[in-house]
Amino acid sequence: MRLFDVHQFELSEKEVIDWDKTKSEIGSMLSSYLVSRERMGLTRMPPIHSTYSLLDQDIPEIKHSSFVQENQQFKQEFLYFHHLFSLGLTATSHPYKPEITDRRRKIFLMRFVYGLSIM
Repeated sequence: MRLFDVHQFELSEKEVIDWDKTKSEIGSMLSSYLVSRERMGLTRMPPIHSTYSLLDQDIPEIKHSSFVQENQQFKQEFLYFHHLFSLGLTATSHPYKPEITDRRRKIFLMRFVYGLSIM
C-alpha cells in the first residue's frame, strides 16, 4: 500500500485538456454562482479589491439575514458555488512570485467574472 501517490497531483499535459469543454463548464459555473449571489440578496458581482483577493465579507451577512433563514436551499447552493469560486481564485496563485499571482487574479476576475477585456 502506497501512502502518497504522486500521479494524483501532477498537472495534465496541455494536449490532453479539452479547452472548449473546460471553458463552457467554467462559464456555466460562474453564471450559476452569480445567480446564487442574487438569490441570497447580495450584489451580483463579488467586490474587487486592490489586491484582487477574495474577502469573505458577504458571508456574515448571510448568516444573519432573515431572508436566508427562510430559504435554506438557496444558502446551501450559494455556499457550494462560493466554495468552488474560492477554489478557482486560489488556483491562480503562484508559489514564488506574487506579481504573477496578482496578474492571474486580475485576469480571472476582470475577464471571466466581469466580462471585461484585458490588455
